[in-house]
Amino acid sequence: MSFAENLKSLRQERHISQEELAEIVGVSRQAVSKWEQGSGYPEMEKLLVLSKKLNISLDYLMLGEIKPTENNKTLSNNIIVKSKNR
Repeated sequence: MSFAENLKSLRQERHISQEELAEIVGVSRQAVSKWEQGSGYPEMEKLLVLSKKLNISLDYLMLGEIKPTENNKTLSNNIIVKSKNR
């Protein structure tokens, strides 16, 4: 599902009107309507508020269900930095 579909679905599941969501996020009802129609996206700051207030990850909000990685392995949080040989 797209961001627009995810947002609308989540809002409806929680029985929140567009106007109520707009108040929560600090935007106009028209902005929420545009997001749900797919004709615009919120700024990053607003995405973070949506994620926190709807209690969902940004990944889920933007992409829908996240598929498990290959063989259900989790990705490492380690960053490998190559050093120059001296």
